[in-house]
Amino acid sequence: MLLETVSYPLTVLANANAGASWYWADEVQFADGSIAYMGLQPNGQYGKTALFSVFGPDTVGLGAGCASGADGGTGTSCHIPYPWDVGKTYVFTITLTSSAAGQETWQGTVTNTATLRRTTIGAWTVAASRGLIEPLLGFAEYFSSVPSCASVPQMDVLYGPPTGAVAGRSYAGIVTDAYSYGSTSGSYIDCSAVAHPSYTAKDALIQAPSSGYSAPDAPGAVTARARDAHTAVISWSAPASQNGIAAYRVYRDGTQIATTTATRYTDTGLTAGTTQLYTVIAVDRDGQTSPSSRAVMLTLPAVGTSPHISPVPSLSSSTIGYRHGAALLGLRCRAARRCTGRLTLTPANAIVPRKRIVAGSTRYSIPAGHTTTIRVPLSLTARRLIKHGHGSLRLILERTPTGTNAPSKPQTVTLRAAP
Repeated sequence: MLLETVSYPLTVLANANAGASWYWADEVQFADGSIAYMGLQPNGQYGKTALFSVFGPDTVGLGAGCASGADGGTGTSCHIPYPWDVGKTYVFTITLTSSAAGQETWQGTVTNTATLRRTTIGAWTVAASRGLIEPLLGFAEYFSSVPSCASVPQMDVLYGPPTGAVAGRSYAGIVTDAYSYGSTSGSYIDCSAVAHPSYTAKDALIQAPSSGYSAPDAPGAVTARARDAHTAVISWSAPASQNGIAAYRVYRDGTQIATTTATRYTDTGLTAGTTQLYTVIAVDRDGQTSPSSRAVMLTLPAVGTSPHISPVPSLSSSTIGYRHGAALLGLRCRAARRCTGRLTLTPANAIVPRKRIVAGSTRYSIPAGHTTTIRVPLSLTARRLIKHGHGSLRLILERTPTGTNAPSKPQTVTLRAAP
């Protein structure tokens, strides 16, 4: 389940090899799948060291003890000298301290359970889109090169069950599934098959509480619309839930792309002209997930087209109306709010100069979901061409939405007098 704070107890037992290149730590996982971890080293940057780290390029360390980089990759790591003792239990805690302006700030602390003294290891920020956290696992890593698991020095460490809290409620967890690993020539090797129980670490889990609440229903009324050729806006209605909704997970083509507390998400940086499939899952305050919403498909417009304005079906062919000295074009607004912009008619060939067709562009303003007939006054020359023998005039129609200088994909139309 997703939490605002997670704590792990860790005890280095009496027969641990304190001078070896060990790292004993616990991991948490953000809602988007990214990782943070914290723990102890007997022979780290400061000898006996406490660490608090996060992976990812969106991280910023806060404080002198935090620096860029995490386990050789992108991220942030905070280190402090920490004179831990063999046989004592230390509780590591990661806590969300603030969330604002698109960023989350997380703080890592360690508490000596014998003295109850709590020490701050450090803090860092990550993008708010990462969401909340859940306990993942405890690990024992030997980071010096060895030829085999049998060469890893002796150690004995106890990983206790995690605890956590969210929305003012506390939860207790369990540990399961023993495993361990070492390092050789910079690559991890699995030591789980080696009969060496002192290398054991544990997967950690905080289970959904037995509160009797049912999982939430699936989000309803899911829609997706194109804001432009590279942006999709997905919205949905909140489902029924006995325990309230804590967050929503948004999926594109089956892959989670965001966690949000709103009932709307804007997906940016997409490729024009491509088709996306979106679904949404609700998560309640106990971490229970809903069934997936119905899938909604969206095809983004090609570059230069307007995603919000389209000719009505009866006028989507090459013919538009003409009556009483003006071109008549039926347009439908497919946006979630009013569509505004301007229409431009230009000759399809050089027979008639543009300025002799219309004096300028014609503005339109159409309520969301409505169809409106737009009247484009024509010049006297254009009206004479239609009236005296020609009967029709081939023109190019362009639509430019308000707020952009890019016109729609030009559409060739034929203007004919009404029968």
